[in-house]
Amino acid sequence: MPAERQPHRFLADEVGRRELVFVLAGLMTGLFLAALNQSIVNTAMPRIVSDLHAFETYAWIITAYMLTSTSVIPIVGKLGDVYGHKPFLLGGAAAFVVTTALCGLAQDMVQLIVLRGLQGIGGGVLMASAFAALAYVLPPRQRARMQGLFTGVFALAGVLGPLLGGYLTDNFSWRAVFLVNVPLGIAGLLLMWRGYHEHFRRPAQRQPIDIAGAIMLVLATVMLLLALSWGGHDYEWGSPTIIGLLSATALALTLFVGIELRAADPVVPLGVFRNNAIAISAFGATVQSMGIFGAVVFIPLFVQGVIGANATVSGSIIAPMTITMLVASVTNGQLIARTGRYKRYALGGFVIGTIGLIALAMMGESASYTAMVVDMLFLGLGIGFVGPTLTLAAQSAARPSDLGVVTALLQFFRSIGNTVGTAIFGSIMTLRFVPEMRSSLSYELSEALPEQAIALTRSPQALVDPNQASSLSSAIVDALPSSPDAVELVFSALRSGLAGSLQWVFLSAALVFASGMVATLFLREVPLVGERKRAPTPSTDLARSGAGSP
Repeated sequence: MPAERQPHRFLADEVGRRELVFVLAGLMTGLFLAALNQSIVNTAMPRIVSDLHAFETYAWIITAYMLTSTSVIPIVGKLGDVYGHKPFLLGGAAAFVVTTALCGLAQDMVQLIVLRGLQGIGGGVLMASAFAALAYVLPPRQRARMQGLFTGVFALAGVLGPLLGGYLTDNFSWRAVFLVNVPLGIAGLLLMWRGYHEHFRRPAQRQPIDIAGAIMLVLATVMLLLALSWGGHDYEWGSPTIIGLLSATALALTLFVGIELRAADPVVPLGVFRNNAIAISAFGATVQSMGIFGAVVFIPLFVQGVIGANATVSGSIIAPMTITMLVASVTNGQLIARTGRYKRYALGGFVIGTIGLIALAMMGESASYTAMVVDMLFLGLGIGFVGPTLTLAAQSAARPSDLGVVTALLQFFRSIGNTVGTAIFGSIMTLRFVPEMRSSLSYELSEALPEQAIALTRSPQALVDPNQASSLSSAIVDALPSSPDAVELVFSALRSGLAGSLQWVFLSAALVFASGMVATLFLREVPLVGERKRAPTPSTDLARSGAGSP
């Protein structure tokens, strides 16, 4: 048996329960902080741009973090396989804590954006290393139980982030949103430093680092994410800027593939995608992220604009999904650990998620909050069964020498899928809104509206922004004083247009999610390895051999 295919030694085989708890607690704390950072900052963003007087750079608070964190994930996965994951795990956690503290001390927007980019590097390194480290801590069946809890960490962060961010911002300062992470980060860093160690075998002949491949991958990732983030918002999709970015992305990817095929030790070994389980898991992770998280972005808009609920209610609609996601993740892990099988659970998750998205697509203006909650329960179940299962399937199929890069690649594809889904579905909503709205508005009323009112009906902003709603109402009343029902008719058409355009969004998301279901049908399943016996101690070996007897 080649050395690289020999089962590696798991930390759980050799340490006591107390030490194992320290390790898992440290990994979970690190993941919780990285996940919390993605949701807690969003709530504070209006106050940040107000205090730092830089509304024009509003989006860059999020974009800077997204670009750097996504770019480093696959590179760190590979480097961890070469040099061991512990240095990157501790280094990423330390960098994240330091840059988070500095973000809370930023004096202007330029400083904050630069620090958010540096924070993204620490967060990306931490995320990639923590998931890879778990594969070295526990054997597959035990890992299946913990994967659900690790996924639940993201669910918990998604619920607590907006609530904690809003409380800290209102009662203290937006700076507290960053500074609150520091003591937790230090605690997680100490736990990981104290408990985590790995039996890492350095290659006898280490190949040179694939610097060219890493540079091309970073360039391709950054340009793609910029194109998807700017397209349809800052620039038209057909603008020279977006076309140039997408063309440069294609060129960088082509060069990247060529470099990787010739590299002695590529940063992303493309050969891993010849493995059925890894390839299908990577595809599934991408479409899961596109379908679910891309659609979830637009659910609060549906609740506020179509149902007419306030922002607090629309924010709470995500909670049922998060709760069922946590329950499903933990249950899923227990079932996989008991049976040693995972394909059926991934397939079931894709089926449930697809049903939930189709149900969302069937809702219209008459949709109720209760019906939305039921649909969110379905979506949470789908995510909870699919997410950790795909990670486990890919890790189980990977060679020990590729565990880090394979695990990181799944996180990378999820991040890319999130951005791609949001961009595509946002464009679908924009393209379908006006036709759907016009079809609900009578020809006579449409022709009678003044230009100011027409301009305000080209987007659903008036349904969620009181200032735009007031401006639109005033424009209609001034132009049509003899038509008292005109205001209500126009707003009804806006609600119909938004509901119709979002139905297209949710239907598209369902089709994307269903493609993951089809792909999973072809997933080749290998039964998971059971729990391993604890490695004997030297004293035990002596006793068994009789070397210590007279």
